[in-house]
Amino acid sequence: MRKNIIDFSNFDSIKNTFEEIIHTQIPVAKDMGIELSYFNGTEIKLKAPLDKNINHRFSAFGGSIYSVAVLAVYGLVFLNLRKRNLNPHIVVHKSNVVYKAPILQDFEAVCKIEKDKEFDDFIQYYIENKKSRIELSSNVIIDGQIAFTLNAKFVIYD
Repeated sequence: MRKNIIDFSNFDSIKNTFEEIIHTQIPVAKDMGIELSYFNGTEIKLKAPLDKNINHRFSAFGGSIYSVAVLAVYGLVFLNLRKRNLNPHIVVHKSNVVYKAPILQDFEAVCKIEKDKEFDDFIQYYIENKKSRIELSSNVIIDGQIAFTLNAKFVIYD
């Protein structure tokens, strides 16, 4: 597979390349209409339309909410690794979720690196040991309230 080049000084380059990669490697992401709406190195936002992720109760399907939230964590890890010219395998090891309220509109999952040193240590450990793990959280916030929370442990390895 070719290694996509990302110009990290240009959001459109980040958005287009990231979406091309996830839509190709994780085809359901394209069907779900997932788009990168924000990335600054320490925070990512992925949005998804309700109409492509709706359930029989006309709210967002739980599996879709989970998928967008997991991809937000994945995306934050992926883009930060690519920014450092690293390309390991990235997998979710385990996760815990809380559905707090129904989602009745288009939604966005947000993941932030809360502790820069912890993330830097995660990357450094990978460089030295060819594997590493980190726990990150992602939230879906609707009208200022957290509607969904995911806590996930991700593993990277060669």
